[in-house]
Amino acid sequence: MVFFIIILVVLATLAFLGYPILRRDWTYAPEQREGLARVAELRSEKERWLRAIKDLEFDLASGKLSPEDYTAMRATYDSRAVAVLRELDAQEALLRETRPVTPRPGRQAASPARATRPVWARPAFVTSVVGALVIIVGGGGFLLGRVTQDQPPGAMAREGVPDNDAQMVAALEAQLTQNPRDINALVGLGRVYLQTGQMPKAIEMYRRALEVDSNNVSALSGMAMILAQAGHSDQALMLFDKALAINPQMPMALLFKGRILYEAKQDYNGAIANWEAFLQIVPQGGPAEVVRGWIDEARQEVRKLQGRESPRKEP
Repeated sequence: MVFFIIILVVLATLAFLGYPILRRDWTYAPEQREGLARVAELRSEKERWLRAIKDLEFDLASGKLSPEDYTAMRATYDSRAVAVLRELDAQEALLRETRPVTPRPGRQAASPARATRPVWARPAFVTSVVGALVIIVGGGGFLLGRVTQDQPPGAMAREGVPDNDAQMVAALEAQLTQNPRDINALVGLGRVYLQTGQMPKAIEMYRRALEVDSNNVSALSGMAMILAQAGHSDQALMLFDKALAINPQMPMALLFKGRILYEAKQDYNGAIANWEAFLQIVPQGGPAEVVRGWIDEARQEVRKLQGRESPRKEP
């Protein structure tokens, strides 16, 4: 009896140790698998730099960056993006030239997509992220993002990050100590926290601001922007529409609503309409020039769609 138990233990141990070897993916040579992983990293980095460049355009248009700062930062970002693209092209070319190891008979070749699947594409990861977002949203609130202020048109170009964020935060927190429902202090803190990347604190400030005034257009617009960045374009558009129904002259709401319509919805005519309304409020300056460029791009997309939809004429 003891002999049989020992045999069972040995077999179980061998099965446990041998399973990883049997499960090994023989489709690609070791150097290819490393190359595929590097390609996945480079693609992710490429997307990050492209998003960063778009963010620079937003910041220039909103007056958060001076034209000089924009030019300097754009040159740096472009340089890094080009370097990543070159390395990505080289890695992909190398993988195409390298012949994969022939899979062992009877085993189905694993697809490259599976080998390079990034962590954020895995169901478990997505589920955990969505769950975290639901917790943050809780109580009927919304995720928050870049904040805008309800301000006269001329103020947008003058707005900038405070020279001393710590002093600004201290002053606003002192106001909240005296009056926890001070809407200006709540919105101001939300803006500073967003500009300094302290997203959880920014979310909390805007949530509290909307508890005080559910129609505060600054908080609504800020919430809409983070929703858009998180990929919740429908909810973001809903909040922008609510803010613009209260104040149709909000340049920032028009600006970013247009971007969502352009990028997420491919509603180019809708984007153009919002940006033209923006230009009626802010006709001059760096932001206006950026928006005019966006309008030109959107009109090109409209013409492309019209060309595809028009029936081809017979000769």
